[in-house]
Amino acid sequence: FADSSVDVVLSTFMVDHMYDWELAAFYREALRILRPEGQCIVQSDAAFFDKYIHPFLRLIRQHHWRTSSFLEKWNADVRARDHHNLKTARAARAMMECHGFEFLGMEVPLLFSNRAPVAALYEVASGLVPMSLVERFLATSYTLVMVKP
Repeated sequence: FADSSVDVVLSTFMVDHMYDWELAAFYREALRILRPEGQCIVQSDAAFFDKYIHPFLRLIRQHHWRTSSFLEKWNADVRARDHHNLKTARAARAMMECHGFEFLGMEVPLLFSNRAPVAALYEVASGLVPMSLVERFLATSYTLVMVKP
């Protein structure tokens, strides 16, 4: 693509498969092709969820214990073998800011937050526990929206 010719660059569940040097090249290229005020949207698995919680949910399913439809919906039998660059949302944001992007917004879905009682518990916890801890240990993924200045 030509310089400053694209409005949006979208990456869904790709950056966790790249080494930092590849990721840096990706962000430089995205910055080059984006128009001013163009957005770079990055979505990725959350590190703790992918390393610890997801395997536990797979274990439950293998033993035919009660599970939610989450496992069937996301085919949790398939194990990602090359998620070698999992970052927290805050670490990913910091890396993008180092490469020249400005922060526009972030969404961090939390484990089972689609259930009303759990969502209510998270609301209470957000006033008592630092959000950085909640995001680090209970996030399932993140979506960052960054903008080219």
